[in-house]
Amino acid sequence: MSEISATAEPAEEPRDAAPPPDTRNAGPEAVVQEPAAPAVRPTAKAARKPRTPKARPVPKRAVGGSATVAPDDSGDPAPASGTAEPAAARSVPSARSGPVPSPRPVLPARRLHTVLLRDGAALHVVEYGPADAGLTVVLAHGWTLTHGSWAVPAQALADAGVRVVTYDQRGHGRSTAGLERPFSIDRLGEDLAELIEATVPTGPIVLGGHSMGGMTIMALAAARPELFEAGDRVRGVLLCATSAGDLVPVAPHFRWGARLRSRALLRFFALGEQRPQVFARGRKLLPGPQTKAHVRATRRGLFGKNADDAVVQSCAWMVYNTSVEALCGYFPALAAHDKAGRLGALASVPVRIVVGERDKLTPVGHSKRLAAELAHAELDIEPGCGHMVLTERPETVAAPLRDLCRAAAGPRPPAPAPEPAPAG
Repeated sequence: MSEISATAEPAEEPRDAAPPPDTRNAGPEAVVQEPAAPAVRPTAKAARKPRTPKARPVPKRAVGGSATVAPDDSGDPAPASGTAEPAAARSVPSARSGPVPSPRPVLPARRLHTVLLRDGAALHVVEYGPADAGLTVVLAHGWTLTHGSWAVPAQALADAGVRVVTYDQRGHGRSTAGLERPFSIDRLGEDLAELIEATVPTGPIVLGGHSMGGMTIMALAAARPELFEAGDRVRGVLLCATSAGDLVPVAPHFRWGARLRSRALLRFFALGEQRPQVFARGRKLLPGPQTKAHVRATRRGLFGKNADDAVVQSCAWMVYNTSVEALCGYFPALAAHDKAGRLGALASVPVRIVVGERDKLTPVGHSKRLAAELAHAELDIEPGCGHMVLTERPETVAAPLRDLCRAAAGPRPPAPAPEPAPAG
């Protein structure tokens, strides 16, 4: 049975907590109270006032403005321009006026903990919103990303009073890879089932998955259809920029050029699995996410041409910080994923499908085939967006998630009528 380790990591502070002063370059008098001056024997020069050393100024930290900073391994993306929270203004209250209130409300702290899986892997979990909410949304991220790719939609749902559970898939972000090899999408579906068991043991759930996260939900639906068909657990599903199969064209019915490219990619990532040190050294020789060349390449592959620079660079850092093991090990799993024709359980719940018009990793055709198999699903093709539609235009996934939450919070749908027994 999965376990939750509540002491694995401390809870994060509210976002607008004032950062501690930077004292790395300051002298000891900036961080330690200055001791009292020692007693001096009276002398002929006692009338002279002793010299008091002046305290060296503490370097100030910039407030406001803009800067490009590499994110830490939490995976949280940099906010897009126009959506970033304003920096808290610092003011020193006077004795007469009393404390000065914060210029903006204090946001609730996110809750961090670790879910231990049966095979020994540890999933890093980040929760948003009220812990006692009647509905929980569970969000799964894509290949080479982290829970931070869902940060903006998750906070939007939390602001509306919904509990949101995000997590790093095994081998990504702060989650460990476990012992089971090779990686597989079916294993990720089992991970999601254990995560739900540990974090949402009762009550209605809405699931959302981007790219490999959407495949994770498909694997869960194929292995655990009762979670969807019972009507009291999974009450809605969002599939974002994902595929039910044939993502890496190797089957004979594809054109020979596409098959040739796919086989070359499979051999390339297999080499990375066999010689991860060589692969890692090669990555370091290439321009990093702090360079314009790297950001341009990320934009061409994953975004539309009008995506915000900060959002593109945040995604670039997430991909760059992904381990070679996860980068190379999951590609064969994506190629082997095939759930086409096995999504009957999703017919029991509302399904929304979102894809970017310019998606190059999971092109629009994959979402159209999903919509054809799930006739009740609603398909939204977002103009001008790429594969990272959830960060490029977060409202395109936040809005359908809110709709699914409203539907899930309503009365439980009636159970399907049993089929009549054959006569005689």
